[in-house]
Amino acid sequence: MSMDTESLAAIRDAAIDYFTRSKSVQRSRILLEQSQAQESQSDAQAGAWRELAALGWPGMLAPEAVGGLDFDLTAAAQVLRAAGEHVAPEPLLAVAGLAATLLARLDTPAARELLAELAAGRLLPALAWQESAGELSAEPLSCGCEPDPDKVGHLVLQGDKTMVQPGPAASGWLASARDSEETVVLWVPRGTAGVEESIVTLVDGNRCSQLRFERVALPPSAVLGRGDRAEAALRRALAFAQILQAAELLGLGQALLARTRDYLCTRAQFGKPIGSYQAIKHQLADAWMGVDNARLAVLYAAAALDGGLPDTRFASGVAEYTAIEGALRSTRSAIQVHGGMGFTWEHDAHLYLKRAQHLCARLGGASGAIARVESLALAG
Repeated sequence: MSMDTESLAAIRDAAIDYFTRSKSVQRSRILLEQSQAQESQSDAQAGAWRELAALGWPGMLAPEAVGGLDFDLTAAAQVLRAAGEHVAPEPLLAVAGLAATLLARLDTPAARELLAELAAGRLLPALAWQESAGELSAEPLSCGCEPDPDKVGHLVLQGDKTMVQPGPAASGWLASARDSEETVVLWVPRGTAGVEESIVTLVDGNRCSQLRFERVALPPSAVLGRGDRAEAALRRALAFAQILQAAELLGLGQALLARTRDYLCTRAQFGKPIGSYQAIKHQLADAWMGVDNARLAVLYAAAALDGGLPDTRFASGVAEYTAIEGALRSTRSAIQVHGGMGFTWEHDAHLYLKRAQHLCARLGGASGAIARVESLALAG
């Protein structure tokens, strides 16, 4: 559903209000502290997700027919941008972005049933597509499935998946696999026999899963989609993920830059604010240009996908790359100009830096993003 500027601003204001009231920055700090102490995080995360479900955001990209908000990508990007500004710990990108978009595009009866549960906040499916770090391909290479020799119509799933989020909070997995010569998307509920899960703690305290499917037996109802339809749905979900991730990085960079500006206007040395010194002005101007370039690229890429342009991969890649560069430049500059205080545990700068590092690495980092942009430019 396309929205006007006033509606988009209202969505952004509502998101900022929620993340401010829920003290997202403080919750991210607690999450990081718990991860270092190896304490359980599930209860607090479940409570926060219920609050988001009451706002309808898990289903923001889901159609109204299944209880979703039917946002377009431009509107959803406003929520992710606000989440980035407050380093919100909820898995919006993984669940409301990746999983919801995939299920909506598959649009089979089984996929619609799962999507309705997701939109209601009762289900947190995790898309398990990556087989190597930083991968963005919609075509599974090694994870495969074959007919179960013991049960007619049933399948056996075999293979590994990496960087699956939201980790231990996931209710189950949307697994991509090869069935003979075509792609198939399968629903594997948590607790299914043969699934081996290893939990990895990420730099910002969030967690992901490394999965091994060891001859996992699945019924015919586990098949959510196959063939060209499944590949197209996966490609669409990954394109949305690129832009939503870029929107979150954009918000992160903008918020920390604003905090840094305020600090430079109040911190004085030699009788005047340190922000008045030329070297610091130049450094912050450079960081601001990086973040503003990301803003323009994200807005254009989201509008391009919403407008149904035939090939938006280049725009998505540029948005991803500029957001990574802008966020890292902003966070590093912020820590540097804050001096010794910027390196302390008590200051929030390290929370923004660690979240930026987590998001940047998810799809292969700046090197992966620029490689994809260059290959598309050369191809066409």
